[in-house]
Amino acid sequence: MVKEKSGARSVAVDSIGCMPGDWVICVGSGAAREAAGAKDFPSDLTIVGIIDHWEE
Repeated sequence: MVKEKSGARSVAVDSIGCMPGDWVICVGSGAAREAAGAKDFPSDLTIVGIIDHWEE
């Protein structure tokens, strides 16, 4: 589950195997379907990377 800036939550396809609590990088729209493995895959948001280090 991904929380957007607006406070809304979205469900993302995990294409890389992240763990709960990981900070991730997501792509949306057509790029999400491509990253999920197929252009006809029904995904609006796909996780494509894990952030190793983040300073707040």
